[in-house]
Amino acid sequence: MNDIATTIFTVEEVKLPQMLSIKEASKVVNLPEHYLRRLCKTVPNLAIMSGRKYYINMGQLKRFLEGQI
Repeated sequence: MNDIATTIFTVEEVKLPQMLSIKEASKVVNLPEHYLRRLCKTVPNLAIMSGRKYYINMGQLKRFLEGQI
């Protein structure tokens, strides 16, 4: 029992992607909302859809705009 009580658990840090709505992402990257909406539909793994709203993975968008995707 004492061994269990003194055991230290290590928790790994998990990095979550920054997800922004099209409207928010448009303000951050200064691109039109209609362009980002089209990218969400055509670029794989750029965004997820929740209900009727897209959420853009900003890391993926950055890589796409830099030409890495």
